[in-house]
Amino acid sequence: METLKKILKTIGTIIASIFLGIAAFFVCKDHLNTKDEKNEAEKAKEEKRNELEKKSADDIAADSPNPDTISSNIEREQEELRERVRNRLNKNIPGNRSSSDN
Repeated sequence: METLKKILKTIGTIIASIFLGIAAFFVCKDHLNTKDEKNEAEKAKEEKRNELEKKSADDIAADSPNPDTISSNIEREQEELRERVRNRLNKNIPGNRSSSDN
């Protein structure tokens, strides 16, 4: 009876060990796949960043799906900036007054 208990206990231990080993294998495998995916995503992100840094703004706008909209937005923002600067300069610089106006 004692030997039967020892044999069953040993078989149970072996089955539990095999089960835990298989479970650990799949957990580690998923973890490694996730790490690889993160590394690949970081590499792709870095490559894209380098590619964009090498391109000019005009090339980036031309490659976009709607370059006309981007160009018009850029032109509008530039014109608004020019107008704000012009207004600020006109406000800060006194007008040309002659000495006879006194």
